[in-house]
Amino acid sequence: LSNTENVTSFNFFSYQESQDQETSENKTDDIEDDKAQQRGTVIHRAIELLSKNTTDEQSAIKEQLCAEFRLDISSDYFLQLFNEACNTVNHQAFSNWFDNTKFDQAYNEMSVQVKYRNGLKHGIIDRLVVNDNTVTIIDYKTHPVKNKKELHVIADAYQSQMQLYINAVKKLWPGANVKTIILFTHPLYCVELFKA
Repeated sequence: LSNTENVTSFNFFSYQESQDQETSENKTDDIEDDKAQQRGTVIHRAIELLSKNTTDEQSAIKEQLCAEFRLDISSDYFLQLFNEACNTVNHQAFSNWFDNTKFDQAYNEMSVQVKYRNGLKHGIIDRLVVNDNTVTIIDYKTHPVKNKKELHVIADAYQSQMQLYINAVKKLWPGANVKTIILFTHPLYCVELFKA
C-alpha cells in the first residue's frame, strides 16, 4: 500500500508537518484498531464461557476474563463488554443456538482447515450448533453498528469466509443442511447468509 505519485518539488517543512500529522493519525488508527480487536476478543471469549452452560457463576467467569485480558473487573469498559456477551447469549431470538435444551450438540471456537486452490485455508468457527440434520455456523461480529442496512453490507463481506466454513462442515456432516449466520452482538441482530 504505497503512494507512487511523482513529486517534482516540495517544501521540506510542509512535508515534515504532513508526515507528523499522518504518523499521529496512524497511531490513533492503530490504537482504535487495537481497542476494536480487544473488544472483539473479549466478547468472543465471554460468549464462549457463558455458552458452555456450566454451573459457573457469572462472577467466576468475570474473574477469569479479567485475569486473561488484564482488565479491571469494576471498569465500565469491561462491564459493557461482559453485558454485551450476556445479552447475546440470553437473547430470546438466539435461544436456538445458546439454550442447550434446543439442540443436540454445540461447539465453540471450532478450528477447521479446508483445501483452497493449491493450498489449505485455516479458520475458526465461533459457534457451530447441530440439531437433527441441520448444522448452523455462527460467526460473531462485534461492530458497534445499529443501522440494519449497514449490517447487511458488513455481513455480505463475509460470504467467502462462510462458504469455506460450509465446505469444511459438509465434510464433517455429509448430507446435513447447513446454515450460516452472522450474529452482531452490539445491536443483537443476525443475518443469514446461506442455506446449503
